Formats: sequence, C-alpha cells, structure tokens
Amino acid sequence: MSKHIAIRVDSSSKIGFGHLARCLVLAKTFRQKGFTCFFICQSLPGNGADRLMAAGFDVEFIPVCDELEDARCSLNILSKLGLLVSLLIVDHYQLARPWEDALSSHVYAILAIDDLANRKHQCRWLLDVNIHRAKQDYIDLCPDNTECLIGVQYACIDEGYPLKRTLALARRKKTVLIQRLLVTFGATDPIGLTPQVLTVLNSMNLGIAIDLVASSSAEWFADFNVSDYPNLQITLHINPTDLSDLVLKADLALGSIGTSTWERACMGLPSIVMLTSELQRPIAEALSEMKVVEFASCENLDEKLGAFFPFEFSYWWEFVERSSQLISGRGPYEVMKQLIQSSVDFRPMNMDDMFTLFEWQGYPESRRFSRNPEQPSLEEHQTWYKKSLIDPQRRMWMVECFGQPAGYIRLDETINMIKNKVDESGRQEEVSILISRDYQGMGLGKKAIHYLIEQRKYLSLLATVHDDNQPSKALFLSCGFESIAPQTYLWSEQ
Repeated sequence: MSKHIAIRVDSSSKIGFGHLARCLVLAKTFRQKGFTCFFICQSLPGNGADRLMAAGFDVEFIPVCDELEDARCSLNILSKLGLLVSLLIVDHYQLARPWEDALSSHVYAILAIDDLANRKHQCRWLLDVNIHRAKQDYIDLCPDNTECLIGVQYACIDEGYPLKRTLALARRKKTVLIQRLLVTFGATDPIGLTPQVLTVLNSMNLGIAIDLVASSSAEWFADFNVSDYPNLQITLHINPTDLSDLVLKADLALGSIGTSTWERACMGLPSIVMLTSELQRPIAEALSEMKVVEFASCENLDEKLGAFFPFEFSYWWEFVERSSQLISGRGPYEVMKQLIQSSVDFRPMNMDDMFTLFEWQGYPESRRFSRNPEQPSLEEHQTWYKKSLIDPQRRMWMVECFGQPAGYIRLDETINMIKNKVDESGRQEEVSILISRDYQGMGLGKKAIHYLIEQRKYLSLLATVHDDNQPSKALFLSCGFESIAPQTYLWSEQ
C-alpha cells in the first residue's frame, strides 16, 4: 500500500527551526499509523536536517532557488524516488499557489501550513493554529473545497508535553515560590534578545535559578560568557531537542511566540513573551488580551517581571489555569484525524480489487471473527468474488483513504426476520466490513457504516458480530445499532 508523505519545509540559523519542529511532530504522528514520511529541504546554512535524520526520517536536499525552480526541483525528487505520494505537506512562507499548482497533479492531496493569511493557496487542507485567526481570513485565498483547520486546538507540539501535562499541573498546585526561570527565544534568537534579557535580569537580582536555552549557531552565542552576569545563577542548555523537562521544572518562562508558546501553555507554565519578529505581534497581543501571557518588551521587562515578585499564588495561578485550558496537546492527532476522515472515499469494487481483498481476508484477525475461520484458497476466493460482482442481491464497495485501498464493505439482501421492522418488500440487508490492518484505528469503520446507512435499500440493516469482537460491538453500537439477540445487531429508521 502507498502510505507515503512528503514534507517540504526549510530551517536555518536565520529562519529558525519552528516550521521544521511542527512538521517533525506531524511526521512522527503519521508514522505511528504506518505512514512513511520524508522531507524535502533547501541546503541552507545551519539547517536542522540532522534533527530529522536523528529522528529516523530521510531528507532530500534541493538548491536555494526561487518558487518555480523550487517546484521543479521538488518534482524531480518525487520522480527520482518513484513514490506514489498520499499527502504533500508544505510549510513555507515563500511557497504559495504557483508552487502548489505545479505539484498538485503529482500527489493525492496537499496540506498547506500557514501563519500569515497573506498569500493564495491551491490545497486540499489549510492549517493555521493562530489564536486570532478565523476561517473567513482564507475565504479569498483558498479554493471553495479547501478544508480549513483553524485554531490552537490543532497546534502541533511534541508528545512529551501532553504526556507530562498532568504531572506539571500537579506540581504547580504545590508551588509556593518562583524558584526556576526558563529563558528561551527559539532555536536561534535571530535578533539577539537573550543577552538583553539577561542584562535586565542581572540588574534585578531576583535570586532565582535560570535555565538558559541557547543554540550554538545563534550569532549572540559566539560572544556569550556566563561571567558577564554575576548576579544570575545560570544553567546553560546548548542545542537541546526536547525542552519538556525544563518546562516541567520551571515556575515562570521568558520566551518568544511560536510552537514553544503552545508547549508551555500545554503544561500550564506562566510566561512572559517577547517578539523576535513583528509577524508575531498579533498572536502576542491576542494572548495578552486573553490574559494567557504577559506581553513585554526590553523597555518594560522589569515591570512585567516585577508583577510576579514577590510571589502571589492567586495571581500566578490564574496564568496556569488560563494557559492550560487553552490547549490539551492533542493537536497533531486532531490534524491527522481530520485529514484521514475527510480523505475517505467509496467506490464500487471491480475485478482489479480481487487480490487485494484476498490478502486482507487472509489476516489471522480477519479469520478469527469470520463465520468461516478457515482461509479460502485463491481458487475458492476467485470463484466467490466473480459471482459476488454479478450477484443482484450483493453490493460491494472499496474504502479508499488518500486514494489508496483501505478496506471493503458489503451489503447482502436477506429476509427481514424482525416483525416490527418489516419493509414493504419484507427484506433487509446485512452489513459486512473489513478494514485493512494498515488503516485500523483511524475511524474508517464508522465512516463506512454511515455510508452503508446512506446506501441502504430497506428500512433496516443487520450486523452479525462475534461475541469476542469487542471493538466491532462498540463500533456498531456507536453508529446507532442495537443488540437484539446474541451476536445480532440492528439499525432501523423506524
């Protein structure tokens, strides 16, 4: 099965690693469901390709070039690899509709990740997690059939943050003093906020421990010396790939706007945010107005910090509550779920599907709950399948996900034995569903049942489910079927 995802994203010492970080999280999330992801990146100075390769992903490099040449080079990569790409993810401020137009006919669908709502797209899905964004912002920028995933609930943060969320919130309830301050301005801090902030902190002499996150590629780091700040107890963390433990231990953070904002919020860490780019201002102002963060500049940083010292639990705890209520950390899973759910299609089965179905029916888990637990021979399967295609009382559909076979469903006409559910014809249909093991757990079964309900000929549908098949029982019950007898479930419009 083709379950390949290509991701076009760049990172560098100048751009930073925010775009790459969220794409990496999405890649890890899809990989958990059996997708193979690879990245296409320009060969920029100080890029983070090593992070991608360390996480087990392949990276294909293209030269630094303009948008149309970028599209040509990206197409060459796809052609060279010879892969049928289910999904192309593009996260890049310099790539828009011309690039997407050039790639769209060579992949099943495109997901464009945007923050700015300032350029046109040609994509199936548009993702923007900004707190101040609305779908209306893209009405003139995307085709009518583009599904917009808008809002912080889709923020793509690493799984380490939601996993430690409960522990972090429990720890914060016991906080009696601000003892640790986390200072981090992104992977590269392009405008050199870090030394400016440390100068302010040094003058305030707060007497707290400081965890300072730094990139060895940042320009300011070349001249950095801890001894220049004698009043600070600094622990330096150079090029860390996971900050979740530091967020867990911190009582307050000084940082920039970006993915790290949602990571801190997920774990309920009160934060003072500062801009490393004017593009971040709308988000910072929106979060400040919601009183989720304090918004500061170098000129008023001492004042904003002073509001937390001396420590007042009720004031500090309000930031914990508001930030943690903003985001749960399930963003990447919500993105994957939405994409998978809206890429499901159904088509009548044909002779080309015969061997695919034979493979699926041979799964041990498929035979275990089948009426006939014995695996049919290929000859037996071919005979049954050919008859099924021309049987007027049997209808079969292929379930496709991202344009690829993902399961099959069937309706078989039977005599209606439920007297108070009798159709005028005296008949009903029995439901059969088989989802490929590569696509199980993605909600395709529920989509398939709803489709069969829409396609039914009669008033009721019948399902026979093995007593030990608990997932199938739960599935049919969740779709409105009722248990009417051992191993027997009924859906009826009456």
